[in-house]
Amino acid sequence: MKKAQKPKKRIVRFRHRLVFGFFRFFFKPIFVWPYRYHYQRHRLKKDGPYLILGNHTCMIDPILMSYAFDFPIYYVSSEQIFNLGFVTKLLRFLVHPLKKAKSMADIGTIKEIKQTLKEGGSVGMFVEGNITYTGENPKTPRAIGKLIKHLQVPVIFYQLRGLYLTDPRWSVYRKKGHSWGKIQRILFPSEIAKYTDEELTRLVIDELYVNAYEVQNEKQYLYKGKKRAEGLERLLFACPKCKQMHTITSKDHEIYCTACGAKGTYLETGFIESKDFDDTLIAIEKKLKDILIDYLSNLKADEVVSTDPGLLWNSLTNPKTKIGLCDALLTNKGIKFVFKKEVKFYSYEEIQQLSIQGKHKIIIYLKNGDRLLYDGLTKANPKSFSPYLYLLTFQYYKYLNSEGGLTHEITSEFFGL
Repeated sequence: MKKAQKPKKRIVRFRHRLVFGFFRFFFKPIFVWPYRYHYQRHRLKKDGPYLILGNHTCMIDPILMSYAFDFPIYYVSSEQIFNLGFVTKLLRFLVHPLKKAKSMADIGTIKEIKQTLKEGGSVGMFVEGNITYTGENPKTPRAIGKLIKHLQVPVIFYQLRGLYLTDPRWSVYRKKGHSWGKIQRILFPSEIAKYTDEELTRLVIDELYVNAYEVQNEKQYLYKGKKRAEGLERLLFACPKCKQMHTITSKDHEIYCTACGAKGTYLETGFIESKDFDDTLIAIEKKLKDILIDYLSNLKADEVVSTDPGLLWNSLTNPKTKIGLCDALLTNKGIKFVFKKEVKFYSYEEIQQLSIQGKHKIIIYLKNGDRLLYDGLTKANPKSFSPYLYLLTFQYYKYLNSEGGLTHEITSEFFGL
C-alpha cells in the first residue's frame, strides 16, 4: 500500500492580512515618504485572486507595489532571503515569500504559486527576475506567457516609475525625487484564452516596459542627492571613448577616464552631460558590451578580471556560512577564489549559472548542487567591484563553449540582464 501523503501546509493565513495592514502603516515613513512615492489604492478583491506582474527597478519594489492593493501579496522571491536563519523564519511566518532560484527555472516555485492562488492568495512577480542597471527593463523570460495561460487567473500589470533614478542599482547614495506606480491593465481569463503563449509573453513585455529616459524627456523630474555619480564604475567597467578596461572612476557628480581624460557629469535628471559620452546609460551600456566582446576575443592572458578581497559564503546552508576572505579572479577557463592558504577553482563547465544579488554580490550555482555567494563590497574601495562585468564575462565564455557559440558570431544581443 502506498503511504498516505501528508497534507500540504497552508500558505495563505489570516495573520498575513493583519501583518499587511500593520506594515502598511509602519513602513510609510520609512519607504513611501523618503522615496516620494505616489500611488492609487485599488479595491479589487472580489475578482481575485490575482497574478500581479511588475517591472523591477529597485530593492524595495515589492513593498511599494503592495500599497496599491487592499490585500496581502505573496511575492516570488530570490532564494537568498531563505538562508538568513532566524530572519528567514520570521519572514516565512509574517509574509510567506515564495522561493525561487534566481535567474533559473524552478518547478517547485510554480507549485507554490498554484497552491497560493488555490487558497485565495494573490501572487506578485517581477518577471525579469533582475533589477535594471540602465533604466530599461531587463529581458523577460519567454516562459511567462505559458505560465499565465496555465494559471488561468486575472493578471494585473503594474508599472513602477521614477524609482530607478531614485536608487539606481549601481549607485552608492540614494537620490530624492518623484516616483509613482500605476495599474497598466488587468487581463481576465476570458481574454487570456484568445492569446497564444508567445503573444502573452509579448504582451507582458509591452505592458511593463519602462525606459526611464523616455519618461524623463517628458517629465524632467529632478533627483537630488550627494555624490550622484559615485558607484557608476559598477556599470561602466570600460571607457566608451577610448575602449580601455577599468579606467572609469567617479567622484561626487562626475565620471572620468584615467586613460584618455574623457569626462562627464551625472545630472539631477539622470542624463549624462558630456562631449565624450552618450547622454543615457542605456546607450552607453550597449557600447560597453561590444567593447567587452572585442576585449575578450583578443585577450591573450588567462586572467580577465581581478578584485580587491571580498567575502565568499556557502549560500546553500541556512543560515549561510562564511568560507573566508579571498580575491575573486575571472579567467578564460573559470572562476578562481584565492585565499591566503589555498585556491578554489571552478571551471565554466562546473558552473550552471551565475547571477547578481543586490548591488555588490554574485551568486554562483554549481552543477553539483552547491551554491556560492561572493560579496565584493570592501571598505578600501566600496565602488570598484562590478558584478555586471562578472555576469557578462561568464555569459561570454558559456556561450562561446555552447553549440550556439560554435555556429554563430558572438554579438551583444546575447548578453546582459
